[in-house]
Amino acid sequence: MRQVVARALTCVVATGSMPPVVCDAPTTSSPFTYPELTAAIAQRREKEDHLRSYVKKVGPVLQGLRQTVAKCGASAAESEGKRCESARREYTELVKRVQRETAELTWGSEDAQARRAEFTSVYGCTGWTEEALALIKENSPIVELGAGWGQWEAELRRSGVDIVAYDNLSSRPRSSARKGQVHRGDERVLDSWLLQDRTLLVVYPEGKLLERCLRHYRGDVLIYVGEGRGGVNGGTSLFDLLEAEWDVVKVLPVKPFEGGHERLWVCRRKPKSA
Repeated sequence: MRQVVARALTCVVATGSMPPVVCDAPTTSSPFTYPELTAAIAQRREKEDHLRSYVKKVGPVLQGLRQTVAKCGASAAESEGKRCESARREYTELVKRVQRETAELTWGSEDAQARRAEFTSVYGCTGWTEEALALIKENSPIVELGAGWGQWEAELRRSGVDIVAYDNLSSRPRSSARKGQVHRGDERVLDSWLLQDRTLLVVYPEGKLLERCLRHYRGDVLIYVGEGRGGVNGGTSLFDLLEAEWDVVKVLPVKPFEGGHERLWVCRRKPKSA
């Protein structure tokens, strides 16, 4: 929902319309399905429906005002200048209102967005617990993919974990107040025999990152931190792959930001059929 509404805000202001939203339905028999997330997915869909209705109402007005403002020139007549000034003011106020109301829909309140920024600067997209750190340490050495700013890498290293972390750096800022030792690299680094004996750690993957990692990883232990089926960290094909080729051996709670329902899964590769 967070990514959905952020993307929607950009599209609404730019085009006056909202992009399509695809949300996979959870499978109740899956080990990656749990009541809290199922309920949250239903609530997210309600919010998405509300946002669509809102966009349908405000989008044409916003687009009309933007077109009026675009036609206004510096050399307009006095009467035309007053109309343009009024349109500019109305457009600016409406954009601010759309941003405010979209932020409230995304984060629950206006100040929650600032709390989210503070949270991610410390933890990344989801937070750890002492139990989670200890469990990861039990399964070290670790190779982390999609490490971002390196918050998890830094905390694990401080906890005595043997860890090497990689990220393609496509979305990471050039500088950050806090980041760990993250090397440039994507899922292809997992082809190296030097990393095959390490447990694979992937925290809050986006898109098909975890699927791509599993195509290259030849080790036997995976630690995945994120939401389950129907959540924001992977589609149906990911969880079908996990259930077909991996056994869930342990699940722990972590420390999501408000509205998130991430967990930590320790998975072991199933033995190949003879």
